Amino acid sequence: MSNYVNTDAKCYDTLDHLLKQGGLWKDIYTDFKSSVVSASIIPGLKKTIIKNTGTYTNMIPQGLCVTDNYIFITAYEIEHQKSALYILDKKNGSYITMVGFSGKEIHAGGIAFNKTTQDLWVCGPLWVYNGKFVPTLIQIKQNTILSKPEGTLMTTNDYNLYYLPTIKEASYISIADNRLHIGQFHDSQAEPYSHNEPIFYTTSLQQNGTPLLDNNTYNKPCIRILYQTRTPNDVQGMTFFQLNTQKYIVFSHSYGRTSEGTNTDRGSKISIYKFSSYYDDFSTDTYLYKKIAMPVMIEQICFESIGNTSLYTIFESASNFYTNDAKNLPSNYIDRVITLDFMKLFH
Repeated sequence: MSNYVNTDAKCYDTLDHLLKQGGLWKDIYTDFKSSVVSASIIPGLKKTIIKNTGTYTNMIPQGLCVTDNYIFITAYEIEHQKSALYILDKKNGSYITMVGFSGKEIHAGGIAFNKTTQDLWVCGPLWVYNGKFVPTLIQIKQNTILSKPEGTLMTTNDYNLYYLPTIKEASYISIADNRLHIGQFHDSQAEPYSHNEPIFYTTSLQQNGTPLLDNNTYNKPCIRILYQTRTPNDVQGMTFFQLNTQKYIVFSHSYGRTSEGTNTDRGSKISIYKFSSYYDDFSTDTYLYKKIAMPVMIEQICFESIGNTSLYTIFESASNFYTNDAKNLPSNYIDRVITLDFMKLFH
């Protein structure tokens, strides 16, 4: 029980009821439903209270990552531009605590964990420099987050802030093989109005967990980009998987409340590509291994490690921001972090 967030399920009292909802009756969801291993309630969907800031009822889940003992979930409130970080017990999925991000216009999105240094990385606020918006990344120690009293704000004294002046947008992130990958969302149907390209960028993390830095005129710690890799469209998250000697890159895609299936860019799905080089082009089907339909509005996905077979997924469809919009309801609702048996999806 918490005084700051609701810890009960938003839409369905049991996982069984969630999987039997009418919105998941189509055959395209058979693989998803048959691969479900477990689920953890997403807290704060009904109410999130951040001390000295406000009460928010329209939090939208965005990112998740898994550490040795915890599940971390990011969410933001679209009207007031406030963001929160929820922490669950990985073993049983129970709620532990929540902290907020200080400052305005923070859209906490992708999140990743560096197991070596016990750091979490979060897509941070936009920094304005000479009229230009510059994306940032927050780096914060896991223990710093866990030491904060429930419902309080993390301040700039709690974390390091890194700048990305060569990137237009930082939407999703992942860490693998001591490399930090930063993804740029691209809406397949927005051209020619979208200025983003479907790309993820890669930098190396040093032994102490800090990224490579560029000399720059901003007088800020700016991340040096080593590689640019083209991606499919409408990517919301990415992670890496290895089976024997073959590596794979796994993307989650979605855009829209009713975009279903694997046959369109915007359709909510997971796609698996064989990975051999950061110079590969994943915007074509050359390296495509498989696509699997997911419930609508999938966001970030992650493994606990590159060789682990439990795939964690999160969806934004159960946010009040969407479920209270009677004229434009999602096709289905997922109010839990869903853990999938990746090998069932893979084969």
